[in-house]
Amino acid sequence: MRKKEQTGINLSEEEILHGKGDAYGIYQIDWKGEGREYAFLSYDSIRAKGKLPQRKDYQLVYSGILEPDENMDSLYVKFNIAHPQDFTGHSLSISDIIVLKKNGKINVSYVDMIDPISIPFPMQDLFF
Repeated sequence: MRKKEQTGINLSEEEILHGKGDAYGIYQIDWKGEGREYAFLSYDSIRAKGKLPQRKDYQLVYSGILEPDENMDSLYVKFNIAHPQDFTGHSLSISDIIVLKKNGKINVSYVDMIDPISIPFPMQDLFF
């Protein structure tokens, strides 16, 4: 079993998007909002309902500095197998959003059934 680590870093959304360094954020459905209607649905299922993931339906549940060896795959493992001790969300699941900022470039991805789906611009504008 892998040792759980505590990062002690909790970046705000502003720091993730506009801070100087590489960063990430894990967003999960806010159960008090309208997003609960599409919680745990595949991206295609949401689109079939005429919806798109929107920021107002999510809450930032965890964030941190993106280490040089971290990527989407390693974050998936980190938040499914070896949760940091201070992580209070559920394991990464369909309908979660991962925001990665690396070298100044922001990538917003929807966690789907097999692989995360990159949400392209201008649809990212619905999220931020």
